[in-house]
Amino acid sequence: GKPDRKGIRDALAAMNSKETGYPGVTGVTFFDKNGDCAKPALIAEVKGGKLTKSATQIDTSSAGDSEAGGGKAAKKTEGEPIVIGVAGPLTGALQKFGEMIKAGAELKVAELNASGGVLGRPLKIEWGDDEGNNSKAANVANTFAANPALCAVVGHFNSTCSLAAKAIYKNAGIPALTPGSTNVQVCEGSDFYFRNLYRDDFQGFICSDFISKSLKKKTVVVFYDNDDYGTGLKDFFVKRAKESGLEVLETIEYNRESTTDFTPLITKAKYKAPEVIFIAGVYNEAALIAKACKKAGLTK
Repeated sequence: GKPDRKGIRDALAAMNSKETGYPGVTGVTFFDKNGDCAKPALIAEVKGGKLTKSATQIDTSSAGDSEAGGGKAAKKTEGEPIVIGVAGPLTGALQKFGEMIKAGAELKVAELNASGGVLGRPLKIEWGDDEGNNSKAANVANTFAANPALCAVVGHFNSTCSLAAKAIYKNAGIPALTPGSTNVQVCEGSDFYFRNLYRDDFQGFICSDFISKSLKKKTVVVFYDNDDYGTGLKDFFVKRAKESGLEVLETIEYNRESTTDFTPLITKAKYKAPEVIFIAGVYNEAALIAKACKKAGLTK
């Protein structure tokens, strides 16, 4: 039959407390009135590639109990499949994020289908590759919106992609849950967009306080990706730094995928002699910045 998109949206909105939320290995996920995740964040410390301090102990005693992996007989599913859209950077510079999303979605669908599906019906994924690009994200959203069988969307990953798709999903009445978009505006103004992670205001606050209070550092240079994620995180980091007495010596902009030689920018940062460099961006550019810092002797 026709997918109950509003029913799915209402079910997500009803997950508004620890009592009604979805339990997972890191706690119960539930949403506030804006659709933002209200689950507490967990902070761990990693040195030399090893976890040295963990904020939580994960109970794995139930591992292997799922119908898909526990050796139990699979239950039969019948009827038309329930179609879920999954959108993210399945190819392109951020493909590694997309691969993780794809693997997680495939694993969960396999588990659910092996245990009888949802209401006895199998789940089916329709993939949407936005390549981490806002215009391609809008194309993916329009394709999803044009599919009358599609019930809901898991995606997008990048904030700029979720923002590009938000109005399309709202107009089509399709509920969407992002696993990666932290810009504060992603869920604002739409009762069809949800997220299961923190926002940039929280992330910026925590990162700034970690540098000033835990690391006991006084000065920082901020590198930021000139997109909705990098700019948003940078702004909230700088705001909190000013409040807490952490001196931001310089904010240095770069463009993801376009900026490949960071030597001139690192030279500029080195002149300021910061104790810490903070990067509001993703892994590709972070690696290039780290290599350029090492080459320039800016390692301590």
